[in-house]
Amino acid sequence: MTYKILHLDNCEMTQVGFEQIATNYCCVDFIIAGDKDFKECSQLLKSYKPDLTVINLDNIDHLLASQLIEHVGENYEKTNIVLVANSMSEKNYEAYYEKGVRGFLYLNSDQQSIIDCILSMYKHDAYVSEEFKQSFQNNSLFDRDRVIKSLKSLTFKELKVSELIILGKTTSEIADILCNSKRTIDAHRRNISEKLRLIGNKSSLATFLIENQNIFHELFNFKKAI
Repeated sequence: MTYKILHLDNCEMTQVGFEQIATNYCCVDFIIAGDKDFKECSQLLKSYKPDLTVINLDNIDHLLASQLIEHVGENYEKTNIVLVANSMSEKNYEAYYEKGVRGFLYLNSDQQSIIDCILSMYKHDAYVSEEFKQSFQNNSLFDRDRVIKSLKSLTFKELKVSELIILGKTTSEIADILCNSKRTIDAHRRNISEKLRLIGNKSSLATFLIENQNIFHELFNFKKAI
C-alpha cells in the first residue's frame, strides 16, 4: 500500500531531502506544495487525501499552518500532521498538541530520525525529536498540574489498568483480572500513554505512574504500590 504524503514547504533543499529519504525507504506517493494559500491547500487535501501532511513552520506562514491544522482536525481524521522547525518552545508544542498534532520533527534531523518519524505516523504514534525535548526547560512532564490534568482525562477502565500497573501487574495479569484479552490491555496502555504524552518520551508508563502514584491515590483513592 502506498503511503501518501503532502509536504508544505517553500525551501527546495528540505523539499528534496525529505522526499528522497521518504521514497528511498518505503513506497510513498509524494506531493510538494509551496507558496499556496489556504484555499489551494484545502483543495489539495480534499483531492489528494494524504495519510500525512508535513508543514515546515520555518517558511510556511504560521497563520496558514494553524488554519490547516484546524481544518485537518475537523475534516480528515485519518490524516496525521508533522510540524518541522529549527526550534520549538514547549508552549508552542503544548498548543499544537492540543490541536491534534502528533509529529514534531527537528529541521536538521538525520535520515534515521526522519524515517522514525514517518514510521511513527504510519502507526499513528506520536513523535517528538530529541532536540525539541532537550530544549524544553525543566522537563515539566512530571509537573503536578500537568499530571493531574492528564490523569483526569483517563476513562474508568484506563484508570483501573493504571492502578494495576502501579501495583506491578504484567499485561497478562491485568488481562486476567479484568477479563480482557492481552491485545485489549495493550490498546488501553497505548491510549493511556498517548493521553499522558509518554509516547516518544524516554519515561515509561510504569515509571510515570509509580512516580506519580501519590497524586493518583489523592485523585481516585486507588491502592498504592508498597
